[in-house]
This record gives sequence, structure tokens and C-alpha cells, in this order.
Amino acid sequence: HKPSARAESAGSRKKVEEAGPGGRVNRVSRADKADEAGRTEEFREVRFAKQGYYAAAAPAGIAVVLAVLCGFVCALPVFVLALAALLFFRDPERQAPSDPDAVIAPADGRVISIERDARPHRFCEQATTKISIFMSPLDVHINRVPVQCVVEKIEHRSGQFAAAYSDQASEVNESNSLLLKAAAGYPLVVVQIAGWLARRIVCYIDEGMTLSAGERFGLIMFGSRVDVFLPGDAQLEVERGRRTVAGETVLARCPASKQA
Repeated sequence: HKPSARAESAGSRKKVEEAGPGGRVNRVSRADKADEAGRTEEFREVRFAKQGYYAAAAPAGIAVVLAVLCGFVCALPVFVLALAALLFFRDPERQAPSDPDAVIAPADGRVISIERDARPHRFCEQATTKISIFMSPLDVHINRVPVQCVVEKIEHRSGQFAAAYSDQASEVNESNSLLLKAAAGYPLVVVQIAGWLARRIVCYIDEGMTLSAGERFGLIMFGSRVDVFLPGDAQLEVERGRRTVAGETVLARCPASKQA
């Protein structure tokens, strides 16, 4: 019996994590291969965010009209456009790690920056470890909750639409910030940041809600970024350049005993 791609992906990540400090040289490449295998499985069990149906409706309707009036060949490019719009909003199921100390990635993408002793987010002076994840237009753009938590504050801020991977994006771009209180007792901040192509941030949750790790909380359209601010003594589990899978990849660990 041949194991599924998702099982192989989980097994590969486990082997990498068990390798310890001596295995760090190959950690990124092996993890990336596991994530690629997982993506193949995603398309077999895919669902779509409701915004995807709205985005695909107009080009799909135009394609149908063109097919009737001009033939399928003429309508084919517009059909492809409708399919591309729908695929952008794909929303695969994810399995969050059971480790209560784990802080999991809120976004699919690549880690473009890790800062220790960073300038704290305005919501939380203790959050001085900053991890930035860039989402390309080809990544899944559904955002997920990093830890079991209570939502203490949400604030949307208007701004510019500079390239999301640029250093200035965190400061000047339109953003939506969430202050979360982890069940373990420590505060953390998650910031959705719009890019030059993404002009809309969607947030499904409200202040006061209790959320589970890996639960969906929003999305950002067409190329964007998510910053995560953690306590200064968070134990990092990723390096710059590492690919992340929202709801599954462990970014760091924050033991309750250290944050109480």
C-alpha cells in the first residue's frame, strides 16, 4: 500500500524536525519538498472561499456568452481567467499540530524576515520577535490562527500599497492588526498587510471571540504579507527562506511556563 502525498509530507517534516542542530543545513530544502507534495494532495480535497465564486462569476458568465455567440475557442481564454480567479481562493483543509506550545504559521508563503529585538508592535510592548511571511499570488491566501486564543483587539488601518515584500510595507501599507491572548497566557500580534496588487483585506472574526489553533480568520487578495509578533524569548523553529503552510508549519514555541 503506497502512502498518500499528505502522509509522506508529514513524515518528511517529522524526520527534519528530529534531525536536530546537525540537520539544519538540509532543513529548508527537505521541508520545501514535503510542502510541494502536500500541495498535490490539496487539489484532491479542495474547497473554495465564497469570495472565489463571486470573483469567478463575471468572467464565467462572459465566457458562456462568448461560447454561444462565437464558439468555444473564442471563449476559452475567458474560461481560463474564471478558473484562475476561482483557484486563487482555494481553501484546503489543514491539520494543526497538537503541541500546545507551538505557534503555527498564519499564512502560506515564504519567511522573508526574522527579527529578534524588533521594535514592538503598538499593541504589545512584550512582542519583540517578528516573523514576516510573504504570500505570492500563487499561494493559498486563507489566513489561520497561530494558537488557541482570545481575540482582544482588532484594528484596520488605511495606508499605501507598496510591494508586500519590501521593508517599508509593515509601516506604511494598509493593514489589519489582531491582538491575541494565547491560552498559555502570553500576548501575540498578527498583522495582515496588503500589497501593491492586493487591495482588500478580509477578516472573519470579532473581538472577544475564542479561537482554536489553525482556525480560519481571514484572507488577503492577490499577493500580500502577514507579520507575527511574539514574546522576546520565543524559541524559533524556522529560518529565513523557509516555506510555510498555514495551520501546519511551526514557526516557534512559547512554553506556558516561560510566559506565565
